[in-house]
Amino acid sequence: MRMRALSNEQIARLPGCASTVAAGASQRALDDCALRELRSLSAAEAWAALGLDPAGGDVLIFGDDASLALSGDRIEYVPAPSLVDIAKGVSGAALSAVRRALAGKPVLAPPELVAARLRECEICVHYLPAERRCGACRCFTEAKARLAASVCPLSHWD
Repeated sequence: MRMRALSNEQIARLPGCASTVAAGASQRALDDCALRELRSLSAAEAWAALGLDPAGGDVLIFGDDASLALSGDRIEYVPAPSLVDIAKGVSGAALSAVRRALAGKPVLAPPELVAARLRECEICVHYLPAERRCGACRCFTEAKARLAASVCPLSHWD
């Protein structure tokens, strides 16, 4: 999977974003504008609006409140988890690990399972390779994949 970033010219093609680009807005403001404009479109409409060929690679946009993945004939809008949701996920994982340890069950997943989980993460459109994080749940994938009881919120692995 090849990822590409949107240029200001591509974002300016979106009807509600031309003035934002012209004003010299920050990259975050441009991404938020693109998210708002693309959110209600089909994948084909989004590719056309951006003037891009889907064969050229996937597009992943992160805004303050959501992310959007555009891949081939698929477009997926994912609201960003709140800090409370992230804290619940971390505390839930810690509690699960303690319970497993007290029950005499392994806390860590076997290496072959960890490797399989990470392979699934690395081909997902939500994976952020530079940060080694998931864009959907914001977890650190290597840490999460190592916990035996972890599950992917997108059901790519369990």
